[in-house]
This record gives sequence, C-alpha cells and structure tokens, in this order.
Amino acid sequence: MVSVVACVLGFLQPVCSEAQSHDSFREKTKLLWADRREVLFLTILLPRTGWFEPNVTLAASGEIVLASASGDAMLNVTLSNEIDPRRCTWRNRKSPWPRVELTLAKAAPGRWSELLSSSFSGVVETDWKKYQSIDDELDERERISGVRGKPVQGAPQLAKAVDDYFLHQRRQRLEKNESPSLDAIMKEAEREMTRTQGDFNEIVQRLWAAAKMDQTTLREREIAEDAWASEGEAERYGTQRRKKRRRVAPQTEL
Repeated sequence: MVSVVACVLGFLQPVCSEAQSHDSFREKTKLLWADRREVLFLTILLPRTGWFEPNVTLAASGEIVLASASGDAMLNVTLSNEIDPRRCTWRNRKSPWPRVELTLAKAAPGRWSELLSSSFSGVVETDWKKYQSIDDELDERERISGVRGKPVQGAPQLAKAVDDYFLHQRRQRLEKNESPSLDAIMKEAEREMTRTQGDFNEIVQRLWAAAKMDQTTLREREIAEDAWASEGEAERYGTQRRKKRRRVAPQTEL
C-alpha cells in the first residue's frame, strides 16, 4: 500500500511542479493594452527568468494562447470581444525586456470597456505610450485620410457687420446720456451707512459724484475707441467709405 502511494505521489510530483511553474509564470506576466476603434494594441511582458520564445495562437473568440516550443500552454487568456485573427500581427522581442507585441484587429469596430473576459492572476495596465483618446484618434484618422479640408477662413463681411452692430449699440447708449442708476447708489449707500454709521445724505452725494466721474471717463474712452475704429476701418477691411452721389434727373431739351 505504501509503495502504491509513493508511486502515485512520485507520478504527481512532476505534474504539480509543472502547474506551479505555470501559475508563477502567469503571476509574473504583465499585460499592457491600448484601445483604438478598429484595433487593440497588446503587449505581454514576460518574466526574465526562464525566458522562452513563445508561439502565439489566436482565435476568433478572442482567446490568446502562449505556448512553449514543447507545446505547453504557459498563458491562456480570453479577450472581452471577438477579433479577426487573419488581420492580426504579433512579434517576439527580447530586449530591453522579453515581451510579445500584438496588434489585434477587432471583428467589429468600437471601443472596449475592458480587456479580458477571463480571470487573470497577473497585472493588467493601460499602455500610456500607445494610448489615444477618442478625439485624438478621430483627428488622426481625418488627417491621414485627407477627409479634413482646409481650415474655414473668416468672413470679412460678417465680421464687419458684427462690429457695426456693437458700434451702433454703443452710440445709442452714448446719445441717451443716461445718468447712473440712482437705485443702485441708494442701496450701496444704505450698506455703507450700516457698516460705518455715517451720514446717509453725505454718502449718497459722494457715491453719486464718483459714479458720474466713472461714467464720464468711460464715455470718453468709448468715444476715443470709436474714433480709432472708424479711422482703421478701411485698413482692416480693405474698403473705403465713399460718399453717395446724389442722382440728378437728366434735363430734357425743349
């Protein structure tokens, strides 16, 4: 009986040792991925110890198998979506770190929310060197395909119309010559009187004089800006104001 148990244990020892070796390999393996709309970049970083040049097998279901030269499956993971193995590429790299670099063509375009649908005891991280946001990817695709046209040029006539509108609004405000808001000054005077316990009439007169001075300064500045805008209009828009000639009806000879 003892000999039978010993034989069984002796038979299982290589199997257990091989399973532990595979588990250790998976735990030390790191997956770096960068998602794009039509492809997925996957880098499998392998442990330095016991390095081997793996054979890669890809399935349409998204299963990826890394096997040794003897055929042992050292790594087996399943992606979260299907791929097209015919359009996928991969290569082994030994320096500066042993790794397998894969470019996986997706069966259907679209971004993936996660990399794997199967459990994985190793590390999964984003490959920030190859990462690209959706907006950046669309910009790159448009630039490469030539779909994006030339930048839209500004419309001088539209810009002039906008400037004329605001200039008209400002001139109307200046022509009205409105006084500062008495209601706003009264409220400010009440707050200041409560805070300082000063004379209300004196505070109102001081705030009114300051508001009038500020308004006068603002109007003078606006008038100067309007004069500058009128003088530079021809230079900025390439046009010159022309006086309209009065049309005179032709005289008929008697």
